Amino acid sequence: KFYQIHFMNASMLEQGFNLLPEELSNKGLITNIKLNLKSFEQWLDQEVKPIQIKCELPILSVNHLGQTISGSIDMLIETQEGYLIIDHKTDKKMDISKHYEQLMAYANSIQLDKPVIKLGINWVRFGQIGWFSYK
Repeated sequence: KFYQIHFMNASMLEQGFNLLPEELSNKGLITNIKLNLKSFEQWLDQEVKPIQIKCELPILSVNHLGQTISGSIDMLIETQEGYLIIDHKTDKKMDISKHYEQLMAYANSIQLDKPVIKLGINWVRFGQIGWFSYK
């Protein structure tokens, strides 16, 4: 949740680190998380050029099969061209195919004033983003 805290209310980030369980609160891990957050933010500013960023956006809809889609989009980024949906994952292995259906469901469920142009997984452990094209 540190990505959401960082982009929604960065002043609470230190408070979040203080709430980590003792086994996760070592200085090296916290420093690494801070570096990853800064790097992600710089990448967003330089490459994506967001107009607006929303975090933890709730989704509730029914898909074309009549199934209920319920969840929350970790990060919805508005750009000049359209929207990017990014989901933060802490998986130990980068397997983007595991999350394809989830991201497609989010993209197909949300009603926006511009098109969804990209779907991505932010692999938190690896500091990398994997992309799916959308439509």
